[in-house]
Amino acid sequence: MDTGIVVRDHDAQTTIGVDLRLPVADDTSLTLRLGRRGLEYGRQRLVSPLPWANTLRTWDGASLHLEGDAGFVDAFWTLYAPVRKYHFNKPDEDQQFFGVYASGKPGVPGMVVDLYMLGLVRNGTYTVNGTVGNDDRYTLGTRIATPLGTRALSLEFEGAYQLGRVGRSDVSAFMLALELAAEVADAWAAPRLALGLDYASGDHSAGGDVQTFDPLFPLGHAYFGIMDVVGRQNVIDVSPSVTSHPWSGATLKLSGHVFRRAQREDALYNAGGMVVRPGAPGTSRDVGEEVDVVLGQRFGRHVTAEIGYGHFFPGTFIEQTGSHEAIDFFYVQLALRY
Repeated sequence: MDTGIVVRDHDAQTTIGVDLRLPVADDTSLTLRLGRRGLEYGRQRLVSPLPWANTLRTWDGASLHLEGDAGFVDAFWTLYAPVRKYHFNKPDEDQQFFGVYASGKPGVPGMVVDLYMLGLVRNGTYTVNGTVGNDDRYTLGTRIATPLGTRALSLEFEGAYQLGRVGRSDVSAFMLALELAAEVADAWAAPRLALGLDYASGDHSAGGDVQTFDPLFPLGHAYFGIMDVVGRQNVIDVSPSVTSHPWSGATLKLSGHVFRRAQREDALYNAGGMVVRPGAPGTSRDVGEEVDVVLGQRFGRHVTAEIGYGHFFPGTFIEQTGSHEAIDFFYVQLALRY
């Protein structure tokens, strides 16, 4: 048995805590993890430590991690520890997050299949499109990533269904994500061309049963634009992109987004789950378009610099519901990894 105090492991799964590792077989180990940790699963669509922010998301709790050559299974129970600006972060007993996440290789070269159940219990006055109460929600999902005949062409699918209750009302919501990608390794800058489609359900009417998908703890800007104007709730997004490597250590990405609301009666939500504009019958589904350009440069193992620019073109729904100025966004970022 191996025992260790972990300050930060290589995959950002544990921030500070204790690992107790037991060998189960020659190629399999079981690890009990206790303490404050970051959570990162799959492509971070629903669970991410949020590396985009100045401070990582963390949770306090315990997990059992079974890992072997074929994949892993992680079972965890935690309390979310939100960032407090002027005090030490402490766990929020009204936000329990738990579940089981499994990832494996089914035998097809290059294919990865994930299965998961994620539970989120939020006590207090939680509100979604006119429905108020405690949120007791369970997310069942799968992610499949596979090459299509050749490693140059790949397809990724992720789908999730949510059930549970908000107050006395039932939850029935879902999300779908597709990405088709082609890599041209022999061309200059080795471009990767991708076309994504994201759908997250919205409410059919205000109040009562809930059909609005909850994105849990996502890395929103990775899929819905760097400006975080739109999040994974009541949304349809078509997103072409080109990623290239024009010189050593550099990554240049040009991406676009065409945003629509899934349901007219539900709101437009941002990446933080906040309402940007409330929905109303008769309003347009057309939210707008966004174009982003991001250039990153890696300096050795520990330092990365990044510069980005985004422009949001407001659509008919934005024009119908208030101020509709175009938005420009610019940032410079320096990341230190240890």
